[in-house]
Amino acid sequence: MLTTTQEQQLHLTTRRLDTHPIDVLIVGATGSGKTTTLQALLPKKLRKRANKHPTLPDMKKMHAYRIHPHLRMWEPIPPDSLTLKNEQLYEKEIINTLQYAYPYKDNHYAFIDMVVIVIDGSSRDIGTAINLINHTLLPYFPIERIVVAINQADRAMKGRHWDTLLNEPYPPLQHYLIHQANTIKHRLSASCSESFPTPIYYSARYHYHLQVLLDALIDTLPTEKRKIVLS
Repeated sequence: MLTTTQEQQLHLTTRRLDTHPIDVLIVGATGSGKTTTLQALLPKKLRKRANKHPTLPDMKKMHAYRIHPHLRMWEPIPPDSLTLKNEQLYEKEIINTLQYAYPYKDNHYAFIDMVVIVIDGSSRDIGTAINLINHTLLPYFPIERIVVAINQADRAMKGRHWDTLLNEPYPPLQHYLIHQANTIKHRLSASCSESFPTPIYYSARYHYHLQVLLDALIDTLPTEKRKIVLS
């Protein structure tokens, strides 16, 4: 799935950071398409056995996906029911994961290097994304390591103006997606008091713009380890 250039950049980053692989946490509202995204990014031969519990003791409530030898993505196991208590436990699990650290040369460094937050492009409600960013991510994680991605581009206009032969948007939907991305950027920036880049948009179901999503990940690769101060 990764291009040669993307693989080279990824390899250079792991060598520079002396870390292997880069670990990415994917979060978002229920139904936004996190699992579908991860399945789409996986090499075909791995898709049928992707959902494996990791052996790391502090990551037992996660599914691990090895996108590439140098890139691993983690998905929190969602709650069985959407009660307030379960949502709070889910957010707490994300926070614990962001603070999970490993020892390295007399210091402790964060296990999670980057975060992808997936927004449902078929819905106008981004309240869950704003809440996750404000209360779960930003207090514990730097904004420059967060990628905002809008999934379900094919359903952004309730399925209209989507080319089912080429699996890409017709011009009216393309214009809508650009406008939607800019609108979400401004709403996130205003609500979170941070300057966000324009989110990328894609369709995991139809593998549309997956390379754009991977480009965003590569462009956001960290330049240094994230040090954690243990209390």
